[in-house]
Amino acid sequence: MINYAKIFYYYNLGFAKLVRFLIFILLFSGTVNQFLIVPQKLTNLKYPLFFLCIFIMIEFFFKKKVQNKFPKIKTLENKENLLESFTMEALTLYISPKVNFLAKLKKHNSGRFLLKKIDAEEKEISNLDFDKDQLKDLAFDLAKKLGSNFVTEADLFAAYFLVTEDKTKLLFKKQLKNEDLLSILAWTKISFPNLEKPKQTEIVFWGQGMAENWVNGWTIETEKYMVDLTSEITKRNPSVVARNDEYKMLIESLVVNKSTLIIGDPGSGRESLMQAFALDSFSGKLKGNLYHQRFFQLMVDAFLAGAENQGQLEARLDAIIAEVAHAGDVIIFIKDFENILGSSAFHLDISGALVPYIEKGIVRIVATITPGAFKQYVEP
Repeated sequence: MINYAKIFYYYNLGFAKLVRFLIFILLFSGTVNQFLIVPQKLTNLKYPLFFLCIFIMIEFFFKKKVQNKFPKIKTLENKENLLESFTMEALTLYISPKVNFLAKLKKHNSGRFLLKKIDAEEKEISNLDFDKDQLKDLAFDLAKKLGSNFVTEADLFAAYFLVTEDKTKLLFKKQLKNEDLLSILAWTKISFPNLEKPKQTEIVFWGQGMAENWVNGWTIETEKYMVDLTSEITKRNPSVVARNDEYKMLIESLVVNKSTLIIGDPGSGRESLMQAFALDSFSGKLKGNLYHQRFFQLMVDAFLAGAENQGQLEARLDAIIAEVAHAGDVIIFIKDFENILGSSAFHLDISGALVPYIEKGIVRIVATITPGAFKQYVEP
């Protein structure tokens, strides 16, 4: 990890950036020049094009391999080399010259946030000599006390205040104790979650693709009663909070083609559970038959509206199930499942027609229901 940090540091120096830019211009212009001079002899492009490709490969290696390198040893598991628990940014800051530390503190977002919460101005912070080993140990201890997985640059900034406190008396002047600084550091990490974990690749939807209806078996009839929730969910980036056990149960049931009822009162997080699952599935985090699945919500009001009898509803349901089963990558979400069990204003129950499909695993359904409705309509 330390070797990667050294590469990262020297590669991002201003002089190194200038040299890289000049090399790219030289290789690119050489390639274009050879092509324009003798376009019919492509062999002239051999050397400049070769070195240009090598240069681009090195840049990609730096971006994908070095810059995104992350520590593998967590703070609670590290008992030997503390630097192995430092993030790339923190490790680069640690190995850089001491004179650059203060500039980084004032420039970095987490550093400015710490200064703001301490109620300190930049002019109150001056360049002071400090022991790097002591800084490393203090930063590691701070991260460990907070239960952080890794040591970040915010930990180093907070440790700097502690290391230089004897000379600056900054915390004393601000009437702050070490415990107060620890709380501010925790606040900083909550405000900047990407300090400890790399940025996730954003999923962007550009709309329906060409011939998507043909590929997925998506028909106009089905669009009358269902809405694709996938694009909306991925924009929200939902997460599971204090529902890890329920989340695992949801995955375990769906992986064997079983449908699931999420029982809970409105506002208890039942829909957030479903949304987090939908995001993980579509983004490829779940494997097997849960990989890259789409979520469609059955619009119960539209589905029930206009139906004169039970037979018409069952015909609509058969059409929907046939199309969803043909697509093969759709999980149906039904909000307020009790509405199709007879509790809605339409007083129509289609559970009898739906159960055979669920039992055979033809479709997978995730539905929400209140505890009272579950006892009234499902338990009997």
